[in-house]
Order: sequence, then C-alpha cells, then structure tokens
Amino acid sequence: MSAIVAGCSAASSTPGDSDGGTDAGSPSNGTPDGSTAGDASSATGVDAGGDACASADLMTDPRSCGACNHDCLGGACSAGVCRPFRVSRADASASSIASNGNGVYWVTKSGSQVLSCPPAGCPSVPGVLAGSLNNTVALVAVGADLAVLDDNDLQNVTTPAGASTLIYPRVGSVNNGQAICGDDTPYVYYEMSSGNSFITRIRVDGGDLYPGAYASTSGLNALGCGAGHVLWYVSSGTDTIYSCQSATDCGVPATILPVSNGGETHIAATTALAFFTRRTTGTLNSCAITGCVTPTVLHTTPDLNGVAVDDTYVYFTSGTGGLVGRCPHAGCGGNPTLLAQNQTNPHALLVTKDAVYWATDALPAGGADAGTPPAIWRVMK
Repeated sequence: MSAIVAGCSAASSTPGDSDGGTDAGSPSNGTPDGSTAGDASSATGVDAGGDACASADLMTDPRSCGACNHDCLGGACSAGVCRPFRVSRADASASSIASNGNGVYWVTKSGSQVLSCPPAGCPSVPGVLAGSLNNTVALVAVGADLAVLDDNDLQNVTTPAGASTLIYPRVGSVNNGQAICGDDTPYVYYEMSSGNSFITRIRVDGGDLYPGAYASTSGLNALGCGAGHVLWYVSSGTDTIYSCQSATDCGVPATILPVSNGGETHIAATTALAFFTRRTTGTLNSCAITGCVTPTVLHTTPDLNGVAVDDTYVYFTSGTGGLVGRCPHAGCGGNPTLLAQNQTNPHALLVTKDAVYWATDALPAGGADAGTPPAIWRVMK
C-alpha cells in the first residue's frame, strides 16, 4: 500500500468507493479519470514535503489523494479516491500483464508480441519489448526480469532493454495452454507435457531447474501461486484444487474441494488462505491453504474473470457490469468495494504492492463509443 504520512488524512473517505466525482472506469468520456492517456504530469511519485501537503485538498489533489503524498500516478482524485488511469491503448486485448519498477508489460491476445510502457504510461503507442517471441501465452515479473512462456519454451526477457534468453528449451515440452506463475521467490512454475503432465519449476535466470516433476497432475486446467505456495486446479470427476509448499518435493498436496460443476477457476494465495473463482456459479471463494472440504463463499457476482490478492484484500474482475472490485479476506457479501465500473470485459488482473492493473477489450461497433480500442488500466491503491 502507498505510504500515508502521519497527521494528514481525509475524513470519511473510503478508498475505492465509486460514487462521487467521475464515474470510475466509464468509457464514455475517453479516459474516465479525466487524464490524458500516458500523461506523466502527475506520475512522478515525488514527496512534495509537509508544506505542500498541508495546503493540499485531500479530496481532489491527485498527488495527495485521501492522504498526504498518496499519488494517483496519472489518475484523477475524486472524493479522496484515486480513479482509474489508462496506461496504454493496446493494439490487441492483453492476455497477461506484469509490472516492475522499469515498466508495465503485457502479452497481446494474438500472442505475437510482448508490449511495454514506462511506469508513467505511454503517450502514444506502446513499445515492442520482445517482438521475436511467437505464440506467447503469459508472463510474470521477477524483479527486473520477465519469465515469458512462449511456444514450447520458456524465456527470460530483461527489462527495460528487452533482451531475450532461452532458459528452458531442453527436455520435454512446455504446455503452452497453461500459464506460468511466481511465488514471491526467484522461481516460476509451469506445466510440462512429457508423457504425463506435471508441474515443474525453474529460477527466472535459468538456474536450479527442478529435476523432474515438482507435482504430478492430470487434467490440469489452471495454475496459481502466492506466498511460497503453488496451487493447481484439476477437473476430473469432483473438481479439486491442490496446494503445495515445499522447497524440494510436493509430496502429498493439500486438497480443496470446490464443487463438481466444471467452472473456470482462477487461483491466488496468501500464507494462510487460498482464493479462487468459479465462473459458472459466479462465486469468489476461500479455503485454508492446508485444505478444506467446504470452501467459504466471499462474494457472488456473475462472469468472474480473475482473482488476485494482497495482505488485506482479495481482488476480482467481472465481465458483467465491467467491474473491478475487492473484498476483505473474510469476505464482503453483497457489498464489495468497486475500484472501476463500466469496463469492457476487464481481465488479466494483476495486483502489485501499490496498484491494481487490468486489460479491457475493444468496444464493439455501434453506439457513441464505437471503436474505442482495448486498453491497459491502473488504479493506485
């Protein structure tokens, strides 16, 4: 979370509330936060000092929004809450987003390119970080490096230079139908197909490849990581999510039994809890990371497209209504905090220490906003 300076706070302001001011995420006025896409004028993040903070209107100042020196980094400030900022108009809808101190990176839906913007956003068009990659599925940031799952291999792409190095071409075949994930360590996890499917891991620099199967699986449909855990979803009879935490071998994984409904599942984790969505039932769920038989339903909303967590909240996107929201780990019932609304199929959700990122699709033909391109969005926490 962004630092809050003692002695300066906005009264009766709830971060993420969508009422008041500009409609959070509405595509009807170009950039919904009132900024210019890629405008870096308020994206410096520089501490303006106590005097500047003392004179700031914490309800409207984008550099001290809701609290002293809480910078919206390009987004407008309304009612003491940072509003969404369009980082880039993307050439194609993103399938995966990563971010580090050097920039924001995403995979185009076609898988032909990895695009990039500096942290402040792109004033015109995004850069091509790694144009030689083909059939790219997903990427994850590990420090200044990106682990990029490409067509039957895994590559390390440095930032901001964009040099690409093959780190796993050797044995077996990477299953590029599944994403990769990271667990807050130098390791990334991904699925291999060599006879039987299994999950393995490797350091992002290509070292310390796990010898063999970190965890064997069959019918794997989703992979997730977090807080030193790797989790995977298997649809076979009774749907099951498995959870492991081990430096050497998974052994006997913990089991989480959602329900047998074959729903698409997105997975994230903290040290104590596993979170997952079920798109067919429209539920956001939690379970002890050590396993459970009956998960807890935290929130219900249709068309869930993603899940991510930080130390306090679990975040989700919903295609119906174009929502980006969050709930406390304990749940929010029917009252989530909405960070953005009226987005066009928000997906590729990413949560970092300071911000929430997502991608949107292009608006279809017809209507006042016909032809609005897909985009990458950010809202500061």
